[in-house]
Amino acid sequence: MMAAALLACVLAQAPDERAISGKVVDGAGRPVGGVVVVVTGANLIRVASGRGYAPPRVLTGADGRFVFRSLPDGSFDLTATKNGYAEGAYGRRRPSGSSKSVVLSAARPLEDISISIWKTGAISGTLTDEAGEPIVNARLRLCKATLVGGARRFASARQTAMTDDRGEYRFGNLVPGDYIVAVSAPRPSLTVSGLEMVGQRRQAPAAMMTALPGLPTAVTVLDAVYGVGPGAIVPPPLANGHLMVYPPTFYASTPSVTSATVIRLASGEDRSGIDIQLQPIASGRVAGVLIASDGPGAGALVRLESTALDGVQLGDAGGEDDLITLADSAGRFVFPAVPFGDYRLRAAGGPSNREWTNTPLSVAGDLDPIVVTMRPPIKIIGRYVYEGGLDAPESASGGTSQSSMRPAPFMLLPADGSALVLNGLSAFTSPQGFTMEGFTSGRYFGRVAESPRGWMFKSAVSRGVDISEIPIDLTDDITDLVITFTNQWSGIGGTVHDAGGAPDAAAAVLVFPANADAWRNYGPAPRRLKSGPTNARGEFGISSLPPGEYYAVAIPEDDSDNWRDPETLDALARVATTVTIGEGEHRTIELHTQRVPR
Repeated sequence: MMAAALLACVLAQAPDERAISGKVVDGAGRPVGGVVVVVTGANLIRVASGRGYAPPRVLTGADGRFVFRSLPDGSFDLTATKNGYAEGAYGRRRPSGSSKSVVLSAARPLEDISISIWKTGAISGTLTDEAGEPIVNARLRLCKATLVGGARRFASARQTAMTDDRGEYRFGNLVPGDYIVAVSAPRPSLTVSGLEMVGQRRQAPAAMMTALPGLPTAVTVLDAVYGVGPGAIVPPPLANGHLMVYPPTFYASTPSVTSATVIRLASGEDRSGIDIQLQPIASGRVAGVLIASDGPGAGALVRLESTALDGVQLGDAGGEDDLITLADSAGRFVFPAVPFGDYRLRAAGGPSNREWTNTPLSVAGDLDPIVVTMRPPIKIIGRYVYEGGLDAPESASGGTSQSSMRPAPFMLLPADGSALVLNGLSAFTSPQGFTMEGFTSGRYFGRVAESPRGWMFKSAVSRGVDISEIPIDLTDDITDLVITFTNQWSGIGGTVHDAGGAPDAAAAVLVFPANADAWRNYGPAPRRLKSGPTNARGEFGISSLPPGEYYAVAIPEDDSDNWRDPETLDALARVATTVTIGEGEHRTIELHTQRVPR
């Protein structure tokens, strides 16, 4: 009765009044009360107050209903928030999905809509040591599954939890998804002379400061100090000059991410019993000297990255759970307690802090001493080509026609989707080309962040290979890179209808190559795998698609999570429409919404 009365009230509005009414529901379609709904739009009258602009907001009743009246013509966005729920927005069919706008005008003065929100869940368990005793005040991390370049990876969910006096932990306020739980904390180390240098310069990563002498979170091992960072677990006592250490460990009690158990969390689910038991393992000493072009690599930050963590980024910025140290004034570095396994030793230092090393190491005992020589920064020299018979733009990066030091529109992205760390990257760019330096070795895809206005990125060719399509193994300078732009745009658009033939405003259109090999090696930010939502009229448009043969398919937006998974693409290809796009061609097609084959 309340909902009917509210709707009748809105319908009785003045002829020149605009209004938006609706209901907030949970993932199962049940109304949710006590939700704060906010409307924003460029044409809203800004209310002057001491706090500045305050967008209109209302609280839903027990029936989940809300209404905004006296709105002007224009486009509006609506969001819905409540403690214990993932934020919802009009048009959003899944957590973190895309949203849509409501457009009001004299021809359409009233909209009655529905907004979904999703109840959050939790993951909890107990952490114990090898004897089954609870571990107190230890830090655990949560990582969420993502897809990068066709491969599943795990990125930090930006949540940590500490165990209590019973060894218990809990992650709360989690949106539905796939997760892994890891036990990990910073483990810095320093030589005694390195400690003196840190004290003099007072410049070091925050985690390094936990290794200062006299702190209860530092363990002395021969001539070095092994820091046990905040939330880390103090290792067992020394045995023959070596520490037994607890390596990063994943549920269910494995040191390798490839054998970690994935926790699939549903909306509102509270998963308990995610227990982890730690086991100490043997460690070796890795120590040596870092050599730069101008002498010892003094003050260089040195990291040991475990290959067992490939495919997972535990920290928000990546790398903060590596073993880290600083080279002292003589270039000496030491890792006094390295768990047995395979690693990459990385360092940045030398002149301008741009020299680097990326050295593989296999630790099955002591590696002391080793000599590591850093290499000069890798340089990339590229030029621009503009196809289409028009004059080149004033600047490929939107600036003036003069050359200058500023970010170039071109970038390299690691093929494995890991965080890119540059050693002081610089860029010299002009309408004709650019010079960049500061890269370290690795496999990369080439990407253009922003094309000049009116131009579409076409290719990035080096050594006869388009590195926007095929990754390059970067080991030395690139001097022949050609970035080509064209004013012959290509893309695809059209209309989607549901099973009853009506325009489908809740669909996602997916476009991917007809060549199945491309599904498994497309890299981050792929050019040929794109998606777009339909609007209220069931229309869609996807631009900047390179010419080629594609599959196009429309599915419910609710089902579009992780659609780039190769197994999902295999299934979608069976029901997709094949379309060929030529250079400068924008194809128009009609699609019907399909269910994802299982």
